[in-house]
Amino acid sequence: MKEQIGRYLDIADYILCSYGPLSFPSWEKFLAGNSRKLYAGKLRRALPQFATHFGITPFYASTRNIKQDVAEPFPIPDGSVEIFQSEDVFEHIELTKMVSMFNEILRVLAPGGLFRLSLPDYHFDQ
Repeated sequence: MKEQIGRYLDIADYILCSYGPLSFPSWEKFLAGNSRKLYAGKLRRALPQFATHFGITPFYASTRNIKQDVAEPFPIPDGSVEIFQSEDVFEHIELTKMVSMFNEILRVLAPGGLFRLSLPDYHFDQ
């Protein structure tokens, strides 16, 4: 029940950002905030990172999701991200884009910052 309510709130968030009084976050809002944590993928209320991170997704913007393709350069200064987390996203990106994407994450990650990458193994037999 709680997760279903969260889904409805996520939908309302998107609609209100698209047509109403709420607005999509910008990179400027991210830089001005106290938390410099990014989450690659659609950030939903059901995830614990919803309260602490900004999501990055080209498909689903909301008050917690910046509309941005993770494979494209980020318009933010070097070293401006404390944590960069990706869960079940990078397996959808072309292999030819991986090196430049990892270099971009390294560029924006602050010294001593954390990059957490999680990929599904799909029954990997090794």
